Amino acid sequence: MAKVEVIDQKALVIFDDLKYGTYTVVIFHDQNANGKIDKNILGIPKESYGHSNNVRGTLGPPSFDKAIFEFEEP
Repeated sequence: MAKVEVIDQKALVIFDDLKYGTYTVVIFHDQNANGKIDKNILGIPKESYGHSNNVRGTLGPPSFDKAIFEFEEP
């Protein structure tokens, strides 16, 4: 897990030495800085989150197949 500073409502993440391949990314706004995404009694996240490809799940996280992307050699 990486902590990223937000400046002017923008965040930049740089992945050094990332090998070409298939990936998915999940982000969340840890509003209370406790290192985890807080959920309500029903298990629904109380903090903002997102997945690569901007996909959303139905009654849970999206499938891996919908969130993946290829990092390919130029």
